[in-house]
Amino acid sequence: MLPAHLATIALAAALYLVNLTVSGYGNMYYSMAAQAASQRWAAWFFGSLDAANFITVDKPPLSTMLMGLSVRLLGLSEWSILLPQALAGIATVGLVYSIVRRTFGPAAATIAALVTALSPAAVLMFRYNNPDALLTLLLVAAAGALLRGVEDGRLRWVLASAMLVGLAFNTKFLQAYMVLPAFALTYFVAAPGGVVRRTAGLLAAFAVVIVSSGWWVLAVELMPVESRPYIGGSRTNSAVSLLLGHDGLERIFGPARPGGAAGLPIGPAPSPALGPAPSPVIGPAGGGPGATLSGTPGLLRLFNDDLGGQIAWLLPASVVGLVGGLLARWRSGRTDRRLAAYLLWGGWLLVHAVVFSFMTGPIHTYYTVVMAPAIGGAGGDGRDRRLGTKGGGQLGRGPRRPRGRPDPGRVGRPGGAGARPDARLRAGSRWNDCRARRPGGVGRGDPRPARSLVAGSVADAARGGRSRDRRARGPAGGTRRLCRRDDAHELLGR
Repeated sequence: MLPAHLATIALAAALYLVNLTVSGYGNMYYSMAAQAASQRWAAWFFGSLDAANFITVDKPPLSTMLMGLSVRLLGLSEWSILLPQALAGIATVGLVYSIVRRTFGPAAATIAALVTALSPAAVLMFRYNNPDALLTLLLVAAAGALLRGVEDGRLRWVLASAMLVGLAFNTKFLQAYMVLPAFALTYFVAAPGGVVRRTAGLLAAFAVVIVSSGWWVLAVELMPVESRPYIGGSRTNSAVSLLLGHDGLERIFGPARPGGAAGLPIGPAPSPALGPAPSPVIGPAGGGPGATLSGTPGLLRLFNDDLGGQIAWLLPASVVGLVGGLLARWRSGRTDRRLAAYLLWGGWLLVHAVVFSFMTGPIHTYYTVVMAPAIGGAGGDGRDRRLGTKGGGQLGRGPRRPRGRPDPGRVGRPGGAGARPDARLRAGSRWNDCRARRPGGVGRGDPRPARSLVAGSVADAARGGRSRDRRARGPAGGTRRLCRRDDAHELLGR
């Protein structure tokens, strides 16, 4: 682990853990569910608001499950309620660094991790107990798994990514699916193999998404209503109604009518001292109910007074880096790993920007926390180039090469350090030929062949690969030159 990686993790830990309890129990709505989850396993499974299991919160239960386990282990306190979100934030920053470094190098990774850690929406939500912290972590992990699958062609990484998206669905329902267009495009464009293989991979991933997403909804729907709590936020006591209505299409297009779901509570009630809650203005004049929370829907909504300071402060720079990166890598080949990263982070960013800008349903400013990793990763090595590192090669080991795939930037370079692995195998083969042509040869297990191979590689590296004989370049060339010498046996015997 590089010092920059450790430094970004340490910074995130300081931001998210120091004085963590300043906000008390955070969102009391979810804190009550966490307390109930720590008292009764049935309430833990359903995400109930109370231990009596009367009504659930208006979200799936994965986030309250983690908080409930934390309360069971550490006891009920402000710290135990907020700790899971802080740890999710630290893990998110560390994952962003690892994913971006693998593709673009350490300089771009450091910038991406800092953008993620320092975004105001992230600093808020990774210290608060809303489900958005866990949602962001799961989606970042899914992005990393997908890029691994695209790089090495292994379907298991793609299926792992699909499973993580399913878990994110059980954290905040359909918002988790907003990354799927970018994921599907990235895999279909950049994954190795023919069209049939890539289509089959997408279908398999789709099946895993459905299974990993639907287990909780299916369990709720199959259970008799008298044996489970009421599904909070729904009009018909149905999890399907909740995910398609209050937590689904109503978030995009606004509710069909003002008010909550069938008169049932979907959140903490306002204090009587504050007076009656304002009614949202429905229709073109008011811009829809979303206009009462984060400005009027429109193209520049992300830059208004409510949302601009939370997430949009580095959005223009990220878009410039994204466009420049796509133009630079578009001709580098369909399976180029950097092109895949641009497609993934750029698609993630574009879909969220469009939806958040034009949705007429209720939108809170903290929804934008899920855009922070995409803003950090979308700039790619365009920022590396501005720093003069050309993809991170001068700041460390640079991006890793997938197993089994030669690095185009290193294949064919003279000298042992940049030669392909098969060149080293040919060197050993040529040593055997050399041994066969010499009387007396060397015996099995003799270390001298290895010494000759190392000597040839070191000699090439010392010369910078500038051999006059092109056939003598690389480690195989080092062995060939030793074989041509009349005093080869004397040299090896020293």
